Amino acid sequence: MNRPVPRLEDKHQIAYFEWIRTQHILVGDARIALGSIAYHTPNERKEKHERQRLWRLGVLNGVSDICVPVPHEPYAGLYIELKAHKNKPTPEQDVFLSRMRFLGYDAHWCTGWDKAREITESYLGDLLDRNTKATVQ
Repeated sequence: MNRPVPRLEDKHQIAYFEWIRTQHILVGDARIALGSIAYHTPNERKEKHERQRLWRLGVLNGVSDICVPVPHEPYAGLYIELKAHKNKPTPEQDVFLSRMRFLGYDAHWCTGWDKAREITESYLGDLLDRNTKATVQ
């Protein structure tokens, strides 16, 4: 049986979440696995029937690919729109990012999973458990 070939953007998403699953944050006395709270919003459906069904279920166009729902002063959380190669955000994605910034979130778009990792590390800063040994290359 032939498997579908992942899109380049999918490969970046997979690499990012492979990395995120090796990371932890320290909040007070708690050590929390980022892989248990960070998530991807799957809103890339192309078929009209599937788009309509998902819209009725509450899926929105333009929602960022990645959400790290960890408040870290002065932000309420982090959203990242992850692109591959020379792709740019759609107008709907730009609007969503702007709205999230207005509402107190840190929100970015970037090219490549490694840049998304840098943004996440910078955002989490002192919350990130630097004793985590596992890394994804």
